[in-house]
Amino acid sequence: MPGVRWKRFKVVNPHVWAFGVVLQEIFTLGVDPHQGKSWEEYEAFLKSGDLVSCPPLCPEIVYEIMKDCWHSEPTIRVSIDFCVNNLRNLLLDVDTKKAVVLFQ
Repeated sequence: MPGVRWKRFKVVNPHVWAFGVVLQEIFTLGVDPHQGKSWEEYEAFLKSGDLVSCPPLCPEIVYEIMKDCWHSEPTIRVSIDFCVNNLRNLLLDVDTKKAVVLFQ
C-alpha cells in the first residue's frame, strides 16, 4: 500500500486516517487534543498506539468510525466508502427523536 510521510511517521492509507482526524476535529469544534504537548510527547503518543478519547460532543457510534479509521493495522483499517456509507445511513436514519437521543 502506498503511504505518505508525515513528519517522521509513515501513514498507510492516509485518506482514511485523515478522515478520522476530520471527524475528530468536527466533534471537538477544532480543539487540538494534543494542545500543550511537546513534539516529543506527541511522538511518544503516536508510537504508543493510543487513541484520543471520544470527544464530549461525539456520539459513540461516530467515535467507533473514527477508531476504525485509525486502526493500528493498516490492512484492517476501513475504507472511505465504509465511512461515508455508515455516516450516510446514520444521518438518513435519524429522525427528530433519534437525533435527540444520539446527540445527548
